[in-house]
Amino acid sequence: MRRSKELLAVWSRAGRTALRAAFISLLGIMLPAGTLFAAGTAAKPDFSVQTWPAGRSVAPGSSAVYSITITSQNGFAGTVTMSVSSLPSASTAAFSPASVNVTAWGKAYSTLKVSTTTSTQAGPYALRIQGTSRKASISATAGLTVSDRLSASSPPAFPSIAPGSGGTPGITRTMMSGRSPSASPGWP
Repeated sequence: MRRSKELLAVWSRAGRTALRAAFISLLGIMLPAGTLFAAGTAAKPDFSVQTWPAGRSVAPGSSAVYSITITSQNGFAGTVTMSVSSLPSASTAAFSPASVNVTAWGKAYSTLKVSTTTSTQAGPYALRIQGTSRKASISATAGLTVSDRLSASSPPAFPSIAPGSGGTPGITRTMMSGRSPSASPGWP
C-alpha cells in the first residue's frame, strides 16, 4: 500500500508538470508573439531631447541659436526644465522658455541661445543640453565651434527664409521677354 502511494505521488507531480507544459504550449499557439513577455513589462513613460542643428560655428563675440524639441514617449506628460553645461569660458546661455510642459504623446519646443564674447577661446565644444523632469533626466549633445577665422559680420553659410515665404535660398528667378526663367545666384 505504501508503495502505491509513492507511485501515485510521483505520477501526480509528473502529471502536473506535463499539464503545465501543455497549457503554456497552448497559450503560445493562441497568443501573438511577445504578448506573454509584454504583459509582464510595461514601458516606462519617458521623453527624448533633440537639438537642431547638430552643430554651429561662430566667431568670438557672436551667438549661436539651437532649436530644442522635447518629445513624449510612452505617454509621458509633465514639466521639463532645460539646462546646458560644457559651455566655453566667457560665454553665456539662455533658454526660451526655460521650462516646457509636454503633453502625453506630444512635443514641446524651446530655443537655446549661446552668446560668446571676444575673449571666448577658439575651439570645438560639445554642449550637453539636458531636460529634467520629476522622473527623468535626459540629455543630448550639440556642437559649437568658436573660430577666429570667422567674422561676426560674415553672411550666413546658408541664407534663411522666413516661414511661409515660399522662397528658395540663394536663387532668384527672372523672366526675360519670351524666354524661360533662368536661375541666378543671389542673397535674399
